Amino acid sequence: MVDDFSKVRPVVQRRTQAPQEQSMTTSQLESEQVVDKVKRKLDRMLDRPVVGLRRLSHRVLFSEPGLFIDGRLTADSQVPGATPLTISALSQRVSGNNEKFLIVAPPGSGKSLALLGVLRSIIERYDGGDGIPVIVDLKREPLMAANPPSLSELAESEYPGCAHLGALVMVDALDEGLIGYDLTEIDRLLGDPLFADAPLATCRRQFFDQYLSNSAFMRDRQIIELADWESDEIKSYVATAIRMLEPVNHVALAEYLLNAMAPDGPFRVLVSIPLRLNMAISLLVSDIHRPDIAKLTLLSLFEEFVAETVEAEITRKIGVPLTLPAVSRL
Repeated sequence: MVDDFSKVRPVVQRRTQAPQEQSMTTSQLESEQVVDKVKRKLDRMLDRPVVGLRRLSHRVLFSEPGLFIDGRLTADSQVPGATPLTISALSQRVSGNNEKFLIVAPPGSGKSLALLGVLRSIIERYDGGDGIPVIVDLKREPLMAANPPSLSELAESEYPGCAHLGALVMVDALDEGLIGYDLTEIDRLLGDPLFADAPLATCRRQFFDQYLSNSAFMRDRQIIELADWESDEIKSYVATAIRMLEPVNHVALAEYLLNAMAPDGPFRVLVSIPLRLNMAISLLVSDIHRPDIAKLTLLSLFEEFVAETVEAEITRKIGVPLTLPAVSRL
């Protein structure tokens, strides 16, 4: 993870197409064909493993009671009594109300997961009309910030034959594409319609505070934050995840981890955000520490955190998990 945003700007090479590819000549798809393509692509995204949990897919995370904790999104958090948003409610506002949002939170807190949840909810209602829902992931394609496609080009590249529909764009990891640029350049890059008109984007808190809080990009955009999990939600999540990963000894393992996460426990700080909690769960149920769960130490958890972070970054770049059987690239 990169937290120093003053790096030298990367060299940008503009992507070019062969002359015969310049014009979009692919025949237009019918609505039913478009819906089928969109849903099949979502299926492949949902089959990817959850970062940190290795053996659980996003499909399982969203469908298993006790795993996906909804209602953590809070818009207008500066207003006392702001009402938490569900993923479904946010997806309706993103796709139908001409509102714009930016999810701002620390690394590993669930920004990308929330974005995937919104995409999933929108696709469930999608009828093949204008505005194909698309996630632009700047962790995977950081150079796209300097060379953004038009909405029709993006729709065509994601779904050949759909250039006429344009794209409903959601941008993940906005900061990843803007590292190394100064304030003036960032304002210019975010002025492109791909970003300026995107109804939903995510960004790390540190980068937002440093570069975006007073930018033109935020003039008509609401901030969404991720609330901390409640104690009962953490207990449910830990118990469910460990039960699915280690059916035989799950009760003892869950009790051990929850005790370690107590206010006076050794892992209170390390498991304060979901990604680190996932890594703690994975390490706890790994062969290395069974059956002697006392071997799980602060140092071993930190080593797992470093290894998982590197693995997650590589997986995001190449689109294929390293510790699971390869899934098809989108």
